[in-house]
Amino acid sequence: MMEALDLLIATDELLLTELSDHVQEYLLHYEVGWLEDNLITLWRKINQYESCRKLQEYCLSLICKDPNFLFKSPDFLSLDSSLLVPFLKLDNLQIGEVQIWNYLIEWGLARNENLLVENISQWTKEDFDQLGTTLKECIPLIGFSQINSSDFFDKVWPFRDILPKDTLEDVMRYHLKPTTSPKSIDKLAKRLQFDSGLLRQCHAALLCSWIDILGQKRGMIEDGRLCRVSRHRSCYAIRFNGRDYGPCFGDKDLSMKGKFDQEGSCSCQKDDYFDKVTDTGSFKVDEYEVFKIVKK
Repeated sequence: MMEALDLLIATDELLLTELSDHVQEYLLHYEVGWLEDNLITLWRKINQYESCRKLQEYCLSLICKDPNFLFKSPDFLSLDSSLLVPFLKLDNLQIGEVQIWNYLIEWGLARNENLLVENISQWTKEDFDQLGTTLKECIPLIGFSQINSSDFFDKVWPFRDILPKDTLEDVMRYHLKPTTSPKSIDKLAKRLQFDSGLLRQCHAALLCSWIDILGQKRGMIEDGRLCRVSRHRSCYAIRFNGRDYGPCFGDKDLSMKGKFDQEGSCSCQKDDYFDKVTDTGSFKVDEYEVFKIVKK
């Protein structure tokens, strides 16, 4: 499979987009087992190449669903920070925030073998500065406000000297002063939290990654769609047609009217979007959800 990855890199350098898509489709359909067993190797190979977006999304989606593919990998401790940071930016890693912190400390200590956590009470200021420098890019990505007070005291407090002063002050205010204004803790990183009966957390994270890649059309959610509306019809991107309608995309691209769970109440006809939403012209909907996207 390494030969296939080498070919993939070559297609990026030679701008062979069609061949790149073909290689990625082959790997995603026929070599999933190998991809899972070698996820970190795969990420090291493809993370910097724009044409490898399908495989990059696969890696992000898989680790979002099961972070053990990252944190339990024998290659985790040897990852460069530039390769680790994209995973820490995922809004919906299905793992507790304090666990992420624990793994991050483990990763940082592995890169500073002279620092022994068993002797932390004997660490000097220089020792904490050394670890803090290693974790400088990662610490802002930890949702300290999503770590409960008990875990914060047991797991984070011993390493308080590696936190930026303003971050530590904000976290302490959050934990010690329950009436703290929400604006005071908005600066702290947070994993996305949402209530959905249709989407899993990994899907929300993938949608967030799509938003960061303007124009990317395909992802790993089954039958998912991400598409631009025609520039001259941008006002038709999402429409409100009246109280008897649900969300309508384009003039005819996706229309929901009346009782959505009855046959024929919803329809699709390619009109204002570049891609067709579905090949089904008329259908019903059991349930739908609408999410508001807020810029961080």
